[in-house]
Amino acid sequence: MKKNLFAFMLIALFSNTSLASAKVIIHPSVEAERLDAQSLSRIYAMQLKSWENGEPIRVFVFPSRSKLHRSFIISKLKMQPHQLDRLWNRLIFTGIGRAPTVVKSEAEMLKKIQTTPGAIGYIGEKAKVKGVKVVHMGIQDE
Repeated sequence: MKKNLFAFMLIALFSNTSLASAKVIIHPSVEAERLDAQSLSRIYAMQLKSWENGEPIRVFVFPSRSKLHRSFIISKLKMQPHQLDRLWNRLIFTGIGRAPTVVKSEAEMLKKIQTTPGAIGYIGEKAKVKGVKVVHMGIQDE
């Protein structure tokens, strides 16, 4: 019985179908149309600090306990939220970086991405977007 419960918990924890989907959005001035998973991970780890044209990247996230935040981190960045929190805390503690800006709602996320040049964030898959670009994931065709 315990084995079955443990297996079920693992499946529920790592199954992307149990999590709400998220789509990546950027400010309209950002020239990117696609991002690969590695670049997205580097952006959210605060390692990639500017877009190809030199414009600074401004990262926005939801609170760590948000279901959408968890979904985004697990499904798009392929890590656990606590791992990312640890990276951000290390940047702050050592003084070599800063954590992303936290927003409280999808409406606030949209507003921040619309009005902040170089901004990147995410929003629920079913949310209507206006005034931002939706970024497609994958390798850009040449």
